[in-house]
Amino acid sequence: MRRLKICKTLIPYDDIREGLGFEFFEAIQNELIRLENFPHFQKVYGKVRRVTNKRFRYNIYYYVEEFPHSKTIVIAFMHGSRDKSNWQNRVN
Repeated sequence: MRRLKICKTLIPYDDIREGLGFEFFEAIQNELIRLENFPHFQKVYGKVRRVTNKRFRYNIYYYVEEFPHSKTIVIAFMHGSRDKSNWQNRVN
């Protein structure tokens, strides 16, 4: 995942309330751990799956490659209000 995009996202949250950026980072990190442990969330587009952080309304779009070794590929990390065609273009 691109660390720069996550870091840019933290800044506005800290402008709202000190420490909120860290809470955001922790929440997203927890979603990534959950995704790693239970990768088979509902498919939303072809082989692409989504896990959503309900507090901050951010979605992590990914797919799972099963062969030769199971690995999770994150293709997008974005707020739920953004146009989903942004990440769909990465799959097509």
